[in-house]
Amino acid sequence: LVPTPTEAAELEKQRAEQECQQKQQAQEQLAQMESLLARYREQFGDLPE
Repeated sequence: LVPTPTEAAELEKQRAEQECQQKQQAQEQLAQMESLLARYREQFGDLPE
């Protein structure tokens, strides 16, 4: 099964959108973790080694 050029272009577009969404989600998760860690440090100081 080989996609037509039109289908291939559509697939490529969807793949790029998916990738973009995943990056945004990763950014949000990272920001969340960083904010939790910042709160931890405010309360307890640095993490134990």
